[in-house]
Amino acid sequence: MANAFSSKTVITNPSELFGRETVLNQLISLANNGNSVAIIGPRRFGKSSVLRCVETSLKTDTKSKVYPVYFDFKEVGSTIKGTDNVYRYMISCFVASLTRDKHFIENIELKKVQIHSSCDWEDVFEGLIDVNAVRIQGLFEELVSFFSELIGKGILFLIDEYEWLFRFSFDEPVGFMKLRNFSSKQLTNGIIPFSFWIAGATPWDYLCSITGSPELNVIDAPVINIGNIDYDSFCKMWQFELSKLEAFPEALDKSRDIVFKASGGVPFYSKVLGSHLLTSEKPISFILLKPHFQELYDSLQSEEKMILNEISRIPRNFKSSKYLLELIDKGIVFQNGKSYEIRSDYLKEFINNNQNSESKSKASEQPECHRLTDNIEKLIMTINQTHHNKKGKYIFEPVVDDSALMKDLRTPCYSIELFSDFASSLYKIVFERTKENHNGTDLTKARLPKAFKQNNQFIDIVDIMRHSLGKGHIMDTFTQRQGQLSKVRMLEILTGSKNEPSEAEDFYNLQVETLKMFENKLIELNSIVRNIPN
Repeated sequence: MANAFSSKTVITNPSELFGRETVLNQLISLANNGNSVAIIGPRRFGKSSVLRCVETSLKTDTKSKVYPVYFDFKEVGSTIKGTDNVYRYMISCFVASLTRDKHFIENIELKKVQIHSSCDWEDVFEGLIDVNAVRIQGLFEELVSFFSELIGKGILFLIDEYEWLFRFSFDEPVGFMKLRNFSSKQLTNGIIPFSFWIAGATPWDYLCSITGSPELNVIDAPVINIGNIDYDSFCKMWQFELSKLEAFPEALDKSRDIVFKASGGVPFYSKVLGSHLLTSEKPISFILLKPHFQELYDSLQSEEKMILNEISRIPRNFKSSKYLLELIDKGIVFQNGKSYEIRSDYLKEFINNNQNSESKSKASEQPECHRLTDNIEKLIMTINQTHHNKKGKYIFEPVVDDSALMKDLRTPCYSIELFSDFASSLYKIVFERTKENHNGTDLTKARLPKAFKQNNQFIDIVDIMRHSLGKGHIMDTFTQRQGQLSKVRMLEILTGSKNEPSEAEDFYNLQVETLKMFENKLIELNSIVRNIPN
């Protein structure tokens, strides 16, 4: 079968990547110009294949001005922990790539560190274990500069699944600063020695803002969106997959147009359906794509979900908004006349099925943290819409990781690690989603009405909870401000006890009590907003 309709294979040959010719040419031009680029699109829409094909094109083109190195941080996210290890890993992969391509033959010494050529990055990594934190980042810059000058090309790092790099690998977002600063330098021969590309589902400028590190943003080219492919390209892809087979079921050939409409022109989805038609006599259905649709749906913002929920029932018109435009850029929605529709028939069916299932499940028993978070999410949406109707802006600014924040609130906290995520996400909702820029300065809570902020004990609780139990904030190194609520007082207010939480039940009870208080405060805020004059 020659791997026909394989959805697990990342494409590395540009001639086999259908429907991406324009974007590949654009990216190759940006690479040779030394630009840093953000490639954004939903998971499984083909970003990795695009990066790999760019890597192939640049390595096989003798006129190319850059040498590319590909990294997939999701693949190593569970093993490469800590900023120093990130730089060891990048050095190791760089050396392994240079060795395979015959650019690195003899061992070298830089900054008093012996670096051995090897095709295996793990061998190189082991040799760098004893290089201390102060020297490893300097070694990284020295090594890249050395080989950039040696081969006469800039070095381009293609960083795939970059969210994993920030969420699981770097100790703090500032760990990226070396890459950021290095990408703005130039060698004496005029070569830009280093540039980087990032690819993921989260817009880069948004990630910079939520990490509180806008200075990281040095992307100097328009964002490249990876969405669906058009019908003609889809037909070429389908025919190419069929050409790998000596024989195939007649239904497979005849199902091309059905699969295009079912998949919405997403190659990965199409290949999942094609593989099923090739190996099974059972008809295709949206169930085959259900886990992938769930992954896609969970990654969307609340406002995007609302739009999809509406147009999954019937195509309809919407006032243009950034959420609608983002759904179009992602290749999920398209405009048909004055109405908007979901491209994939099966995604439409999945969303309708989900809504029906949710209606049924509401009557069944669910954890209290689920019920409370559902209520909180609805209250935030209601408050936002009412305030937008009256004042033209939201109180809780919708963000790309809305779903992730709500997931952290919803997840039962049976450990300090889970509660840490809960406390950090709660802080982001209350403090960061309500911030507003005044004269170049971001002021947290600025969107909240004064009547709500005054003497609000819940806001004080969220603040101290994040510093005492939130991710990356350790109370022993935190200096309490005068008048700021103490951790002990927070525990006493929420649980009636000064006991430190230690058991699973302690953390869960603390979570539930916090959510109850949040729900009550949002009911109060909703009342304030509803009483604002029209």
